Amino acid sequence: MKRIFLLAVLLTIFSVVGKGQKNKDLADPLLVAPSKFKLMATDVSYLGENCSPSDKTDRAYSESSEIIRVGDDVYYQAQYFYRNGLGEGLVAEVFAAKTCRVYRMFGLAEAAGWFKRKEDGGPTPDATRGLFRVGNSLWMGSNGIGVAVFDLDRKTWSRFDLKPSVVAGDHVSVAYADDNYVFVSRADFPGASLHIYSVKQDRWLGLKAVLTELVSEFGYTTERVQVGVDHRLFAKQKYLPVDLSLMHPQITPINHGESYLFERKFAETKTAFGISKSDLEQAFTKSS
Repeated sequence: MKRIFLLAVLLTIFSVVGKGQKNKDLADPLLVAPSKFKLMATDVSYLGENCSPSDKTDRAYSESSEIIRVGDDVYYQAQYFYRNGLGEGLVAEVFAAKTCRVYRMFGLAEAAGWFKRKEDGGPTPDATRGLFRVGNSLWMGSNGIGVAVFDLDRKTWSRFDLKPSVVAGDHVSVAYADDNYVFVSRADFPGASLHIYSVKQDRWLGLKAVLTELVSEFGYTTERVQVGVDHRLFAKQKYLPVDLSLMHPQITPINHGESYLFERKFAETKTAFGISKSDLEQAFTKSS
């Protein structure tokens, strides 16, 4: 009887130890760290500049996937529509009313008092870098002011950035955004980094690495470049680091919106991996 009891106790111990070891071996799908992105300003008023509205021959633009429709208004990035006088920035048009305004990123910085234009200074980098709708706001990157957010109801602006000051040439792109997450890449060296904003939690995280089990393709450069890339070196390692070689990825929602496909394309190959919303939720929960 004592032997049976002892055997049962030993089996229970081995079972608990085995489960503990198994759970210990489970690797986090994402390695994250606190992000330095912060809300630097909000409720900023900036009316932009008048521009010439599209004529009838320009209406083909209205069918472009680059345009965001909000009721009767359309919004698009000026640099992708080579109309005379547009220059760079966010364009807002109402076709029916034949009105047009362009919002230049350094015009916003000047209006908000973040930047003072020099009298003998040259042109400023006013372009946006990525444009997506998140709820009732538009999110866009820039070449110096961080991430700009336009409130569609109040017509006011907010700014998220890694730094308090405005620095021309600091390239920040909104790679993809929806009502759940915003993905932002900063490709300047050193300091290249990929950041994720949780819309629901109003928090930022930096993505440092992804589990190689999530990676479906390991790309590499085949052309002659200054700095070569070969992600195949990580195929047998536990994690693929998210560094300069993975900046400005193409991000597409997949699995009925339950996951995101990240692709960094090279001349003939690409690196691709998927991140599920549950993986992201887990990362934000663990880091809270």
